Amino acid sequence: MSWPRALAAWAALAAVMLVYGAVRGVLLEPFLGGAVARWASALSTCVLIAAVVFFLLPWVGARTLRLQLAVGAAWAALSALLAVASARIPQLGAWPLPALLLGAVFASPALTGILRDRSDWH
Repeated sequence: MSWPRALAAWAALAAVMLVYGAVRGVLLEPFLGGAVARWASALSTCVLIAAVVFFLLPWVGARTLRLQLAVGAAWAALSALLAVASARIPQLGAWPLPALLLGAVFASPALTGILRDRSDWH
């Protein structure tokens, strides 16, 4: 497993999330309204995180559950730092939403590893 690759993968994931955040703010908010748009955004973000991690995890090389959980914890910590540094947490609203997103970032490497082990996507 390569920690520099894990960091690069997180940077790619963060970039995708930042671009997606800008796009979804323009597309979802006017059509769904504030609260519904935030929840729809959080759920669609979780799906996007899982999809991106599904393709990045083999490149990172975290093959064991222990390494996948370590990568997920590191990514969640970096994501929390980024959210605090950019003052995004207050904009997300109630605490269930940031917790949901950080949980998705934390769990995605392990869940992806389990799915890859049980499928033909090695």
